[in-house]
This record gives sequence, C-alpha cells and structure tokens, in this order.
Amino acid sequence: MELAGGVVLLANSILFIIGVHNTEFGLLLCDSGGISMSVSKCLSVFCSVLIIASFACTIVRGDIENNESSTQTGAVYEWTGQTGDGSWNNPKNWKVTGSEKGWKYPNEEFKNNYTNQDCIAINIKNGDTVKAYSLAIDGKRGGSTTNVLTIANRSTLKLGNALYIADYEKTNGTVKVIGGSTLEVKKLIDIGNWSGKNSKAKLIISDSTLKVGNFKGYSIRIAVGTTSEMTVSGNSKVTTTGDMRIADGGYDGKLIVNGGEITIGGSIIFGVGTSEGKAYVYMNGGQLKAENLVFHLKDAKIVFTGGKLMVNSKNIPADKLKQLIDSGRIDVSGAPNGYKIINVDGYTTLVAK
Repeated sequence: MELAGGVVLLANSILFIIGVHNTEFGLLLCDSGGISMSVSKCLSVFCSVLIIASFACTIVRGDIENNESSTQTGAVYEWTGQTGDGSWNNPKNWKVTGSEKGWKYPNEEFKNNYTNQDCIAINIKNGDTVKAYSLAIDGKRGGSTTNVLTIANRSTLKLGNALYIADYEKTNGTVKVIGGSTLEVKKLIDIGNWSGKNSKAKLIISDSTLKVGNFKGYSIRIAVGTTSEMTVSGNSKVTTTGDMRIADGGYDGKLIVNGGEITIGGSIIFGVGTSEGKAYVYMNGGQLKAENLVFHLKDAKIVFTGGKLMVNSKNIPADKLKQLIDSGRIDVSGAPNGYKIINVDGYTTLVAK
C-alpha cells in the first residue's frame, strides 16, 4: 500500500510539471531512441501501469485506512465525554451532526446493541475511556452505507459483553482501533454475524491493543455470516483467552497480519460446522501465536511471506508443521529466501530465512 501510494504521488508530480510547463516537456518524456508517442497516449499507458501496481500492492495487506465514511451521506457521532461519566449511552457525551431523525447518541433508534441506521461514523478520538455493555456496529439496513467506528489518539473502549460488526441482515460495518488506542471486550467479537453474502465486516488494529475474553471457548469469529476480514499492523498487541474461528458460517474470512503480536489463547480453527467458504491467514510480518491449528475447510490455508508463526509443539511438532507445508495448508512459496522451522520456548516456530 505504501509503495502504491508513492508511485501515485510520483505520477501526480509528473502530471503537475507537464501542466505547468508545456507539451514539449511531455513529448520529451515519451520520445526516446526514435520512438515517439503523443502526450495523451503516453499518459494513458503510464496511468494503466499505476492502476495495476496499486492493485498488486494492496491485495493481501488489508485496507488499513478504510475511508468508507468520507464518501457517504449520513450522521457523524463524535464523542466529547462532556459529563465525565464515560457512558456510551449518555446523550450528553456526544456531538451529533447530520442526523435526519435528530438522534442524540449512536444507539437511540433501537434502544439496544444496534447503532442507528443513519450512522456512517462514530468517533472516539479525545483520549477518553468509554464504557458500554454490547455494541453492534451496522450501517443502514439494506447495505447502502457502512458504519465506521474509529477509536483513536490513545482512547479506550471497554465492552462488558460483546462486539458485533455488521450484525444485522444486509448491513456493513467497520471498526478501527488506531493510534495507540485500546479495545477491551469481555466475551467475544463477531466480525460479520449473519449479515448475508453481500455484506462486509472489517476489524482493523493498527499500533494499538485488543484484548478479548471468551464465550463458550471462542473469542473472535471472522466471517460468521458474511465476507469479513481482520487486519493487524504496526506495533499492535492482540490477546485472546479462547479460539479464533475463521469462516465459521460458510462465508469467506481473512486474517491479515502485517505486524504486531497476536496471541490466541486457544486454537485457530478454519471453518466450523460447514464445508463451504474460504479461510485464509496472510502472514506478512509480525507474530502469530496459537495453541493449535485445526483445518476443517477444503479451501483454507496460511500464506506465509514473513514474520513468525508459532504453534504449541505439543499439538504441532516440527514434523507435523512440515507436513502442513508439504500439503499446501501452509504456503511458503512467497518467502523471499525460503523458511526454517525452529523451537521457541516450547512453540514450533516458522520463520523466513
């Protein structure tokens, strides 16, 4: 993503120079060794290359910025914490703009976990600690908008029960925890809970902390009922006390690890109760540590290009990890200089050479 952004910036700089000066400079760029092209043709080819390069750089690294709300029309709910009580459900703690219904806080419409249908952005960015019981971060029912909850600038959100992202049928939701912030959830996080195949759910953790307890043995479910992904980047720290399940309900789920440390207190389970869906883990960097790897789906694998993949050696010894590599369950073809398997404090560990 960073490379693509740099290339586009370079392109914009060149186009600016061409516009400020004259067409002779543009012709000079495209006329070398007896081969000449018109300015329009040159720029057309150049821009096509940029589009391809940009796509290639972002395909498995996740949407870290995720700016859906910037192109939507709806209400923005800004946390002020004016009363000092830290209560999510206190209307006096919010500044609201753009609510056609005149809602005063994000959950006023339904008086339960579900956010108001007009929500396109909920922001906690002032460093406060905010408390609630359970939240369902949904856009407008029918899927025409995406509701984006952003926790930033060392702010904290503590939930006494659960977090559901894109929970209601045909809704879209995103949660971003960025800039040294913290999200604590007592029981579970469902990323995409029975929303349907046309919905999208995302959880993005960047340079921040996520702590999740467990409910009946599991802590995080990715793609319960809709296409979903979770991305961890930067200097993040993620811990759970239970399992992580990917493609739990027959839909496609991704865990993308670009950096940070993820410690799963139980197993990473690829598919539960279904033979459908896709479950992929992309290891681009950082550390992913779990007690076991359990593959139920046919289309499920770990794509390893860097970082550390650690699994309790009692469940996955070195020879079994090698079998997973040989069978294609763990794809190491993208590791630039190959890989090696070592033991680190009782955990079978896959690292790039």
